[in-house]
Amino acid sequence: MNGQIVSLVFFLGIPSLALYGCHRIDFLNRIGAVILCYLAGMIGAYSFNLTPLEVSPNFKENLMSICISLALPLMLFSSDIKGWLKLAPRTLIALMSSIIAVIVCSYIAGILWQNDINSIAKIVGLNIALYVGGTPNLAALKDALDVDHNQFLQLHIYDTLITAGYLIFITSIAQRIFLIWLPPFKATSSIDIETNTNSQESVHNYKELLNPATVGSLIPAVLLTLVIVAGSVAIASLFPSSIQVSTTIVALTLLSLCASFSKPIRNIPYTFELGMYVILVFCVVVGSMINGDLLSTLNIDMLLFVLLVVFGSLLIHALICALAKIDVDTFLVTSVATICSPPFVPMLAVALNNQQLLLSGMTAGVIGYALGGILGIGLSQLFGFLF
Repeated sequence: MNGQIVSLVFFLGIPSLALYGCHRIDFLNRIGAVILCYLAGMIGAYSFNLTPLEVSPNFKENLMSICISLALPLMLFSSDIKGWLKLAPRTLIALMSSIIAVIVCSYIAGILWQNDINSIAKIVGLNIALYVGGTPNLAALKDALDVDHNQFLQLHIYDTLITAGYLIFITSIAQRIFLIWLPPFKATSSIDIETNTNSQESVHNYKELLNPATVGSLIPAVLLTLVIVAGSVAIASLFPSSIQVSTTIVALTLLSLCASFSKPIRNIPYTFELGMYVILVFCVVVGSMINGDLLSTLNIDMLLFVLLVVFGSLLIHALICALAKIDVDTFLVTSVATICSPPFVPMLAVALNNQQLLLSGMTAGVIGYALGGILGIGLSQLFGFLF
C-alpha cells in the first residue's frame, strides 16, 4: 500500500514539475512536457525497482484507464464540431492510408519470416488487428485465432517495447522530419470565438488551474465527467467482456461530444487544460511501464517482425499522405490512433499543440476499433491460403 501511495504521488506530481521546468527553462520547453513526463516515468520505474516501492502492473494499468476516462470528457467538452466536419474528409483518407500501410507491412513481414516464426498466418492477423484496432482487438483475436499463449505474450511484450520508441519519436521530432514532404496543418476558421475552443495550448495556461476562481468553475465539469464515466461503464457492461474496453471509449467520446453541444458546458474555462494535465499523468504512467526485463527472453525474429510493421507502415502511410497532400498533423494523429489506439491521441494533441485534431484522432481510432478484429481474422485466413 505504501508503494502505491508513493507511486501515486510521483505520478501526480511529476507533470507539475515538468510544466514548471518548461515555464522557466527554454530548453525544457523545446523538449516539451509530454516527453519530459514520459522520460521521468521511465527513470522513476528504474528507481522504484531498486526499492520496496515497486507496484504491480495492474495498478499502473488501472491508473492509465482512470486517466483516460477522466481526460477524454474534459478535453472534448470544448470540441468544435463545425470545424471537425471540415477536417473529416482528409482524416478519413489518412485513416484508410494508415490501415492499408499496416496490412501491406504485415504481409511483407509475414512473407519474410514465414520460415522463422511458427503459425505465421496467425501472427500476421494479430498484428493487423493490433495496429488497426488496438490492444482490445489483439486480446479478442487471441481466442478467435487460437494463438499459442507464449506467442501472444511475446507479441504483446515486443509491441510494448517498439511502440514506446514509436511514441517517443512521434511526440518529439516526427513532425519536423515529416514536414520535409508533408504540408503543414491549416486550422479551420469556423471556431466559435465565444467558446474556449480556440485557446492556444501553452505551459503558461496551466497556472490558471491554481486560481481559486478557476477551480470553482471547473467543479461542474468534473462532476459531469464523473457522470459520463459512470454512464459509459454502465453501457459497456451490457456488452461482451471482449469489447467492453472499446465500447467504453466509444461511449465516453459520444457522450462527451453530446455535452459539448451545450454552450454553458462548452464555455467552462480551462477544461481542456485540466484534461491535458491528466494526460501528462498518463504519460508518466506509460513511461514507468517500460522495463529492462522486456529484453530478458529476446526473440529477435518476433522483435524485427513488429519493428518492421510499426515503422514500415509509418513510412508507407507518410508516402500515401504525401501523394494525397494530407497535412503532417493529420497524418501523425491518424497514425497514433491506429498504431496505439484512441487513448494515446490526446497525448499527441498536447505534443503537437493542436486541439482541433483531437476529435479527428478519436474518430479515426473508433473506426479502427470497429475494423481491426474483422480485418485481422479475414486477412489472417487469406495469408494462410496464399502462402
